Amino acid sequence: MYILILGIKNNMALVMEINLNVLLNIISNNNFKLVSFSHFPSVKCDLSLIIDDNTKIDEIINLIKQSGGYLVHDVNVFDLYKNENYQEKKSVSI
Repeated sequence: MYILILGIKNNMALVMEINLNVLLNIISNNNFKLVSFSHFPSVKCDLSLIIDDNTKIDEIINLIKQSGGYLVHDVNVFDLYKNENYQEKKSVSI
């Protein structure tokens, strides 16, 4: 399988050649499970919260995962901030 990507100004062009004999040989030697793709586009959402300092971040992550169910795939903390003026609070960005 040969893939060549050519840049055309700000757009991309994709050219490829697929050897179907090789592809069919690979498929016939393995067990594949085909799954339909989602009809809804994925959404990446950032959430910033100001919470009590004694609140555990793991509890918030678990609540998001439980509430979102199968719709939530990944939850990560990317920022944690504590201001000395608000000693009982902290800011967390998920």
